[in-house]
Amino acid sequence: MNVMSEEIKNQLMEKFRSLKDEVIVRLYANKTRESEIAEKLISEISELHPLIKFEKYKGENGPIIIITDGKEYGERIKYMGVPVEYEFSTFIDDIIRVSRKSVNLRGSTIKFVKSIKKPMKIEVFVTPSCTYCPHMVKLAHQFAQLNENIEAIGIDAIMFPNLAEKWNVMSVPFTVINGKEGFVGALGEEKVMNKIMEILNK
Repeated sequence: MNVMSEEIKNQLMEKFRSLKDEVIVRLYANKTRESEIAEKLISEISELHPLIKFEKYKGENGPIIIITDGKEYGERIKYMGVPVEYEFSTFIDDIIRVSRKSVNLRGSTIKFVKSIKKPMKIEVFVTPSCTYCPHMVKLAHQFAQLNENIEAIGIDAIMFPNLAEKWNVMSVPFTVINGKEGFVGALGEEKVMNKIMEILNK
């Protein structure tokens, strides 16, 4: 049984016409139903364009998805969970941006992100039904695109409750910087930069 309808597949084929370079979607999967769904979804997506390559590996805490070019981006752009509902658009946008090596950020934001010299991890807790969550995951993933020092992870708080409980996540999106401190909300670029500077300077 297909995960995506023919209508969705046709829409994606149109979107994927803008792809430029090969993009690898790497799945670390375990023997859970969620990993099976993730595998099926990624497999169907990879069949829609020859530049989308699907790789599957065994993992203890799956499903974990990496979107990469296999070179420059390493494994910095991650999603823990199955990218469905509102996070589906995030996943598709990630594939397109990585293939095109492009971001959709203001010049001041790009300058700030590129100036970060020390390793930084951005974890964004989400739920698939949250309409505000994709904004923060997309921001974090674009930050990771721009700077090899940044690792950005979207985390399904329902699928990984142990991680959500660690931070007492009550509302999403909930963003954690370097495992130090978190903040709630879908903030604009400038406010996110201010939050990052505030946390890093403590």
